[in-house]
Amino acid sequence: MNDTDRSVSPFADTLADFVAGSSKFKPIREMGSTLLAVHTGTGVQVIIRPVSRFQDERVIRHLAQLRHPALPRVMDEILAGPQESLEPYVILEYLEGETFAEWLNKAGGRLLPDQLLPLLAEAARALAFLHDQNDLPLLHLDLKPANIYLR
Repeated sequence: MNDTDRSVSPFADTLADFVAGSSKFKPIREMGSTLLAVHTGTGVQVIIRPVSRFQDERVIRHLAQLRHPALPRVMDEILAGPQESLEPYVILEYLEGETFAEWLNKAGGRLLPDQLLPLLAEAARALAFLHDQNDLPLLHLDLKPANIYLR
């Protein structure tokens, strides 16, 4: 991405304000420090997430080059916030589904091996893909049921 691709809002106090005032995205709902929005040009749902939420910003650059059905696609980066304190945000493809934690909770907290093993195998394949894509392997660092999405 180059500087001409960045959207800047000098008047927005929050990310939701920025998105609401942008012709590029329409906010859907806030989810902690991230925002679910829809890209008005394509109708694609996206997650707008602060770059500061990543342990290492190089992860964003690396993910932008990868394509895997279990990984969100990096679509863009923007600067947003008050003019005096603009912050970088990354625009990620929204992968619809529920988390493993939500699914486990619906199942009463217990799963049979024939239910659990295919899910673990798919998560392991996605992690192996990440680790095999670069000389510097990506490590998730926060692998837990709430961060594994089922589709």
